[in-house]
Amino acid sequence: MRNFWRDRFRGLVVAATAIALNAFAQDTDLAQRRELAAKVVQANMQAVDPKKLAASATESIQFGVVNGLKRTHPNLSAEYLDKVASVVAREATPTLAQAMAELFPPMLASLADTYAQKFTLLELAELVKVYENPVVRRATNIALESTPQLMEPLMQSMQQRTQSVGPRIIQALTRDGLLPPPKP
Repeated sequence: MRNFWRDRFRGLVVAATAIALNAFAQDTDLAQRRELAAKVVQANMQAVDPKKLAASATESIQFGVVNGLKRTHPNLSAEYLDKVASVVAREATPTLAQAMAELFPPMLASLADTYAQKFTLLELAELVKVYENPVVRRATNIALESTPQLMEPLMQSMQQRTQSVGPRIIQALTRDGLLPPPKP
């Protein structure tokens, strides 16, 4: 009877040890994945300059303001619109640059955590190789710098389509009894 309990106890100790070692291995693997994920993000973001991102965001705001004015006031001169764009840049750039400086590091840390959870060690190692490639870095930088110009036709089209669909949505909501009918 004594051997029976001793054997059972040993079995429990062995099982508990195996479970603990497995949990430790998983924690170690996660720690390794987090370390490698941070390298992936660092390699990917070497080509990304937060100041350039702020400038790109400023260009998007300028685009929205200037196109909104063009739409509502079609007779405004190009010189006037250029002055408006300059004021937008002057006012928006410092705020956006500060926001990027404050928000970029925690965003990158969150991205690294996400990568660590979603990728294996082997996949992360491959990503490091990819993002350390100078051609990939250059392509990333060019894509980020070109985004405002590339988005301009899309934004114009979306604004036009949004304007045309707005009245139809109002009509449908009224027709379905979700809005009161317009006053004459």
